[in-house]
Amino acid sequence: MAQCGEFVPAGEKERLEELIILLKNLRLRTRIQADTVSNFKPITGALPKDKERIIEELQYIIDTTSEEEMVGYRNSIKSLGMDANN
Repeated sequence: MAQCGEFVPAGEKERLEELIILLKNLRLRTRIQADTVSNFKPITGALPKDKERIIEELQYIIDTTSEEEMVGYRNSIKSLGMDANN
């Protein structure tokens, strides 16, 4: 698609999977603060101490929540300018 000049945004589950990959590969001490309204589930913690817990929480969301439910949540957030009728 990129070769054609088209962009296809990642799906909700794909975004979480990418976040898991990032977290697994981070080798530094930092604070994760992903607790804004646009996140399906707020995630916070300190790395490396909370790395496994955060990854487990993200994987749980991927395993137990449908893509449609996550898209519906994102579309319901008025501050993102989303509208379920679009």
